[in-house]
Amino acid sequence: MPGEWRPDKTVLSEADRELLANVERYGWSFMYVSPRMGDPEPHLFWGYTIGVFRTWQHPDLILFGPPPEATHAILSKAVELVAGGQALEPGREYERILEALGCRFLDVDPKWYGAFLGSAQWYYETAGGFPVRQLVLPDVEGHYPWEKGYGIRRGAQPLLISDAEAGTLGFS
Repeated sequence: MPGEWRPDKTVLSEADRELLANVERYGWSFMYVSPRMGDPEPHLFWGYTIGVFRTWQHPDLILFGPPPEATHAILSKAVELVAGGQALEPGREYERILEALGCRFLDVDPKWYGAFLGSAQWYYETAGGFPVRQLVLPDVEGHYPWEKGYGIRRGAQPLLISDAEAGTLGFS
């Protein structure tokens, strides 16, 4: 498509080669992003999958909050379900991903891809031509960010949703 953004894949770094090898071997790769000194959001951590859409025709997944090992374990469990044929759909509670609590999924608005999914854009060679679903964690009481009583610090789990979706969840 004329004018569509294309990443440069002529020179591959070791990380690029590892990402491609992981997708080839396992069907997906894991990317974890943590803040660096001076970042405007020093508390924001996230991880995401790359390759799930290409391998299983299911949206890739993104998760905010937990440290790297926990994020990898949670996303691995979700990918296991996808690889086994289960679609992880928005609007449902999933009990088999986390040990003690359920979780839910929301569709990510492509306007957020550039800020949070750069390596996935590189892999898919497009700025937004692949779907992503956000795994949303409840607080310890089981409340989600759109529910009254939600107890996780504001901003620790941003919702990468469209304005229309934000409105249906009750955000202004």
